[in-house]
Amino acid sequence: MFQHGGVILRKLRREDLPTLLDLKSESWETTHHVTIANMEDQERWFDSLDDNVHTPRNLMLMAHSPKVVKPFGIYKISEIDWANRNCFAAWDVFKEFRGKKLGKPLVIAGTAFCFHVLNLWRVGCEILETNIASQKCAEAAGFQREGLKRESVAKLGKYLNSGVYGVLEREFSALQAVPNQVH
Repeated sequence: MFQHGGVILRKLRREDLPTLLDLKSESWETTHHVTIANMEDQERWFDSLDDNVHTPRNLMLMAHSPKVVKPFGIYKISEIDWANRNCFAAWDVFKEFRGKKLGKPLVIAGTAFCFHVLNLWRVGCEILETNIASQKCAEAAGFQREGLKRESVAKLGKYLNSGVYGVLEREFSALQAVPNQVH
């Protein structure tokens, strides 16, 4: 387990799969990749995650808070490039916990994990133009908008732009070092 700023992150467990399946069912409009899945698909996906615990390519971290009994979100780390020390990240706050100011601490804690535990140099992400809340969470963790993939994601019969964001370890550390910084 890893703790940062009141958020506790732990590795995904098999018993978390129903929660993830619910998340896929209700948040497909705001996410890039839509996978229509059932529990059998979820279990096959879980079993296919990296076996190499020392240098995995993908990690899924469930987010807890001392104030909340069950997980309130997930931080997903994928495409870890150990040679160049970078990865791709994504996150979700579960529906019942949205609007409770947990998104920014989740993104900050997950990004801290990437830099402090995995010793990465850069974390990147993509956020749909319609997902303003996620954009604000990324910016609170120091992510800067680096570009735009025009009309790259199809949702509900239209094509949406996807913002490309990134943060370097030195930028994240400098932001975290500022006392009383509002995230």
